[in-house]
Amino acid sequence: FFHQVLSAFFGADAAALLPRCPSLSDIVQLYKQMSSNSPATQTRYIILDRAERMRDMDFSLLPALLCLQELVFPQIPVLYILYLLIVILAQILSRDHHPSYTPELYASYINILLGVFFSVCRDLRELRHLVRSYLPLNYLSLPQQTAVIL
Repeated sequence: FFHQVLSAFFGADAAALLPRCPSLSDIVQLYKQMSSNSPATQTRYIILDRAERMRDMDFSLLPALLCLQELVFPQIPVLYILYLLIVILAQILSRDHHPSYTPELYASYINILLGVFFSVCRDLRELRHLVRSYLPLNYLSLPQQTAVIL
């Protein structure tokens, strides 16, 4: 995994410098060395597509990724595609807010709805239908002018 990351950031030569079974300190040291040789002009990200596959990987990979974010400078944000998908869907669904609801209330409602339904439904059309179906019911249960956005 870390061979692929270093190869993507600095080329195949950098990945070849890692030992066969690198420790976290080997990775951090090599990353710092390579960063000083070729500093980034933009933020570097590690994006994990299908992050659920990490359950089948070595149990220490996730803690290593979290530590890596803290140990290297500039920091490398680790993004999980699932989280990005939720954020993007929330932005898309928030564009459709009804004029009778405040944008803040609508965005909060969208986030709650995605938290409940995202694991079973990822289709934008179905999510829009759920939003339209449940919002009037939930909004009517709130006393007017007392909604709190958390």
